[in-house]
Amino acid sequence: MKTCFRAVRCGAGSVALAWSNLSALNSHSNAGHKQWGTVGINSQQVKTKPKIPLWTRDFILITVANLFIFSGFHMLPSTLPVWVKSLGAADSLIGWVTGVTTISAVLTRPFVGLAVDHFGRRGIFIIGLALMLVTTASFAFFPVVAIVLAIRLVQGVSWAMANTASQTVAADVIPQKRFAEGMGYFLQSSAIALTVAPGLSLYLLYEAGIDAMVAVSSSMFALALVLVLFMRFKKYKVEEKAGLHDKETAIAEAIADPAGMASPVAEPEIVQMVAETNPRKNGILSKLFERRAILPAVIMIFIAAIYGSTMTFLAVLAEERQIDGMIWYFVVYAVVNIVVRPVFGVWVDRVGYNKPMIVGLIGMVLTTLVIWATWSLPMLLLAAFVQAIGLAACFATLQTMAIADVPANRRGTAVSTFFIGFDGGIGFGSVGAGIIAQALGYGNMFLVFTILPVFALILFVVSRHKHGRGT
Repeated sequence: MKTCFRAVRCGAGSVALAWSNLSALNSHSNAGHKQWGTVGINSQQVKTKPKIPLWTRDFILITVANLFIFSGFHMLPSTLPVWVKSLGAADSLIGWVTGVTTISAVLTRPFVGLAVDHFGRRGIFIIGLALMLVTTASFAFFPVVAIVLAIRLVQGVSWAMANTASQTVAADVIPQKRFAEGMGYFLQSSAIALTVAPGLSLYLLYEAGIDAMVAVSSSMFALALVLVLFMRFKKYKVEEKAGLHDKETAIAEAIADPAGMASPVAEPEIVQMVAETNPRKNGILSKLFERRAILPAVIMIFIAAIYGSTMTFLAVLAEERQIDGMIWYFVVYAVVNIVVRPVFGVWVDRVGYNKPMIVGLIGMVLTTLVIWATWSLPMLLLAAFVQAIGLAACFATLQTMAIADVPANRRGTAVSTFFIGFDGGIGFGSVGAGIIAQALGYGNMFLVFTILPVFALILFVVSRHKHGRGT
């Protein structure tokens, strides 16, 4: 009996001590960030957690800036080949107008991601936008094919800088628990730009000439630069800590956490985050590539390859099969993409990775099969519909896997790692599709590409247990 009494007394003492610590912690939390609201019921304080805000000032600024960045950049690929051909370029060189930019962007992204994490977002962002502005404006002054190709080579580097910084800043300001939803809204700006920019640039080129197109494209980068100058950027202080599982680093964000993403610490204006470091993995590759983002990036290669093949050869297939109205394919794709991206973002946040990814892979399989069987405009529009759904679901899932759970001091590297997979997949799909099409024909090429989502599914199943949202 005495033993039981001692156990009960110890248990009561433990509960009292735990309650005392919890009360002190809640009192400190209310004095710091005021993350929790209070409601008085029967003289007791009941804690209620408010919904974490998404549409903050900085999120709106980075989203609008991204709209201008993508609009300015995607005015160039559809018009520069036409202009370069008018300058007397051979057909073999025209493809390099886009290809050289993609290659230089892929090669420089790892170093840009490391620079974004090491030197900060603001400087890399501003330099990238300034270079895009200057190089785009220079097209009007140097109508020489060789110089145009050299400028496009530099633009690959500046695009990697601006795009990586933009994606990283967006990841910084989006609350983690609403990450996929926030990225869905953020990427709407890219989808809108991809819908409007190519047609606008061709209209300007044909109606007003290259100077007018270059002026509008340059102004897009100028507007983005102005918005970026008004943004607040988080600063990170990295301090080595001993005793944190022996291999961890404490990272203090030197501004307040407006979205309430982290728990309050000793000083209200400082938010502590813990990032993993491993002394045995300090080689150059581990610095240039974020290991959490590698598998999502590899999976993305197979998905982006289908996207690259359709963007490159679908119009050729439609012409070969005498299907008119190809422009409606891009209209349907853009509209569906704009509608479903936020939906899949919310779905990923709520149910995890598995279900959205499976839906996306089914959509990509149907895309290749429908295109293979397409001999009419309605079938072509059906392909646009299923591809928009498939790509949106896969992108929302894989991007969240690659970036959401990465510590802030590695977020830029994670963004660059993921988009190396996306850019590389587009290049791989375009080149591979051309080789297969030359041997088997355009229709059969899309049938062969049906195997790519199967490879993606295998890799996804292998990797999903490594991520926390695999339900």
